[in-house]
Amino acid sequence: MDLRLTPEQEQLVGAFAGLFAKQAPTERVRAAEPLGFDPALWARVVEMGAVPMAVDEAHGGWSASFLDLALVAEQVGRAVAPAPIVEAQVAARLLARLGT
Repeated sequence: MDLRLTPEQEQLVGAFAGLFAKQAPTERVRAAEPLGFDPALWARVVEMGAVPMAVDEAHGGWSASFLDLALVAEQVGRAVAPAPIVEAQVAARLLARLGT
């Protein structure tokens, strides 16, 4: 079994790692604590498509695999990024499956 990441997965990891390295320094994470998330970082994450990637193409998403979602979640955790990405992905996936 080949457990190496595909070039697309490596690109996905690099994109989110780069975003969080620039947009989620420790000071910004601490500043976001009262609100629970950083609105500017959240806007950027949404622009990158982090939420629709969790939804099937039939519902307007990207049909990302669970591994792809886990790779993004890993970068969120690594940076302690103040953005509810995983929560939004789960909610979007449920809404798409169960209806609005």
